[in-house]
Amino acid sequence: MSPKDSRRRRSERKHRPQDSSRATVRAARSMIPSDLLAALLAAGKDMVRGDGALEAEQIASSLLSLWWGHKLIGVDVEEVLGEAMVAEAARRRTSQSLVLLTAVASVADGRLRSKAATAAQALDRAGITGPSWLGHVGQATPVGAYRSWDEAGDAYSVVVLFAFGDESPHAVCVLVDRNLGGLAKNAWLTEQGMEVIELYREQCARNPLMRIEEMDMAHARELVEEAFAVTERALHHDPPISADLGGFRALILSRVSLLPRRRLPATLGELDIAGLVALSLLDDAALPEDRAFFGDGDHAELTRFLATSEVTALGRPRIVRAAMEAILEHSTLFDDGRILRVSPSKNEMLLTDWLPKWADLSASEVAVLPELLAVWCRHAATRAGRDPQVLDQALTSIETFGPGLGAAVAEADAEGYGWLCEQVASDDIWGRAEEVDRLRFCLLVDPGPLFDAELVNTDGALHDIAMLAHPGYDGLDLEIESIPLVQGLPSEEDAARVGATLHLMLHDVIATQLWDDDPPQAWHTVRRLQVADLAPHEIHHMLMMALSEPMRRTFVEEEPFDGEVYLDRLTRLPGLLDEPLLP
Repeated sequence: MSPKDSRRRRSERKHRPQDSSRATVRAARSMIPSDLLAALLAAGKDMVRGDGALEAEQIASSLLSLWWGHKLIGVDVEEVLGEAMVAEAARRRTSQSLVLLTAVASVADGRLRSKAATAAQALDRAGITGPSWLGHVGQATPVGAYRSWDEAGDAYSVVVLFAFGDESPHAVCVLVDRNLGGLAKNAWLTEQGMEVIELYREQCARNPLMRIEEMDMAHARELVEEAFAVTERALHHDPPISADLGGFRALILSRVSLLPRRRLPATLGELDIAGLVALSLLDDAALPEDRAFFGDGDHAELTRFLATSEVTALGRPRIVRAAMEAILEHSTLFDDGRILRVSPSKNEMLLTDWLPKWADLSASEVAVLPELLAVWCRHAATRAGRDPQVLDQALTSIETFGPGLGAAVAEADAEGYGWLCEQVASDDIWGRAEEVDRLRFCLLVDPGPLFDAELVNTDGALHDIAMLAHPGYDGLDLEIESIPLVQGLPSEEDAARVGATLHLMLHDVIATQLWDDDPPQAWHTVRRLQVADLAPHEIHHMLMMALSEPMRRTFVEEEPFDGEVYLDRLTRLPGLLDEPLLP
């Protein structure tokens, strides 16, 4: 082996990325304040002093909510804090520890559930005992499921009853907001299970716009799990959810996991007519009350509507058709295709968010939209057979928010929403918001009304975008061949040019990665760093720091680019800030 080869082998060993995740977890756990860990473990005493299994599960669910939605740099916060709590409880080997571990295992999932259950079993085998009710923890049995909804189709509540043995049932309740993509907006638990069902029935008796019925338990499970999944996707965008939801989340999800799953037939031949109807309702959006909202489909309903005398009287058929297509697109994308559904909440979101930010409207279309929407609501309510009270409320919302549509469109245009929305493709309201956030961060500058929409569709576009964020670097050629070769000590001018060029090159690479979402770990790292409330430009520089070392090896040592090194360095941000950039 030649000396050169030997040096290369040593270099490869030196730069081989290490699996530092466990070391990172241990380092993070070493920084947990002792009083914080003690406070977590004190929950075991509260459980022992409580009223029984249900209260112990509620306390455990509240513990898990302490880190739900929070991020640490490079490690999972539950792996750090939750598993540290489990390990310390197992070490103490007390009755309170046994109760705490059993309750956590009953509401957690994944690694934390497994570790808590294993630790509880070890304490049990060691002869540690707990309260008489400890055997009930995690052993609730489903009794029934109900769903209540409003005539306007804005939301519904799922209520599932559970019982410990022959005790009176308790209820877990979830409110799902369909105007916000179907997210779980509120969740709670009550020990008076049958009483809450009676309360819902009394409300429905007093309010002709409310309904309640018993439902299939497997379908209840699907609706609740999907609603919480939407809430998870929305967390980065500060959704309007109840402050209590997080505390009940783990308990409710553990409860509904006890419900059966719906079995799909192996072949359509196994189904009778009733079975085919049930199969058509498997889609979460296809709830029974929705059938009236679908009509004959958007194309047929649009054709029928445009032919009515009320629409003909508006004149300007091309403008009216384009404006109506924007209204129907909102229903198709974000209202589960319920084009004939009218409600005040839907109209408010349409006039204040969808039409200004997501629809491409001309001034003429903006001018006709409030009046056209009122005509459409009357037509759609009649077609769907809605209660006149729902229609009246919908028309009132148009009178409230319609006059502000023009100003809302102008404000959205000033913020560059028109261009941003042309670039995103998600049909999910929160997925679309995520893509817009990613594009805004990638650009480093807000695409205002003068932003060239064609810029990103041309070669070298991101170079030009980087220039917008660094106007002092104007005139640099961002190509590797443009970096001047300097013999001996460079002049201050040459050194500044080299540094500026390399700086913008790294900005360009980071912007391209974020734009293409490749690797996805880059955007995940941005999300983690945003927790510290850092400026986008500063976070860009942190990602550039992670990229600088593998790029240095490529350019200086002529090694192939090592993506694994880059990913490893992303997980260690912001701990790389003392390193020089491209030394």
